[in-house]
Amino acid sequence: MNSKTATTDNRFIQYLVNRLPSHLKRIIFLASITAAAKNVSETDEEFIDKLNSLMQLSNTGNNALKLPIYINRLIWKHREYIQKDLDTLVCPTSDDQSKQACVDRIDQLTPTWLKYADRETIVGDLNKLFRCNNLFSRAA
Repeated sequence: MNSKTATTDNRFIQYLVNRLPSHLKRIIFLASITAAAKNVSETDEEFIDKLNSLMQLSNTGNNALKLPIYINRLIWKHREYIQKDLDTLVCPTSDDQSKQACVDRIDQLTPTWLKYADRETIVGDLNKLFRCNNLFSRAA
């Protein structure tokens, strides 16, 4: 694992997530990074529904997103490595080039145990997520 990673060093969490199927890793990664970007550990149903609709994370309802949102501070324990990037990504005045550099850095700092697909897919998901203005607006 990269010594400079934003995620947990808790071996138990790493062990569990590493053994999950890709679609569950995707839910954990995207729901937890969204909560980290919003700096919350609980969100309302409307927000979870928007996230699920945008990213098509779970076809069985929104409940699967609640745990990764709730434990995002454990998953992204060392998020100081990506906090500036998250702040840039949720800022509505950030330009596309800056946002792309932030997405690339987050992808590079994400350890293999949390990766659910190839780089192109993960970067595509992050771009889609952080280009959704109404998801990260103050009212969301």
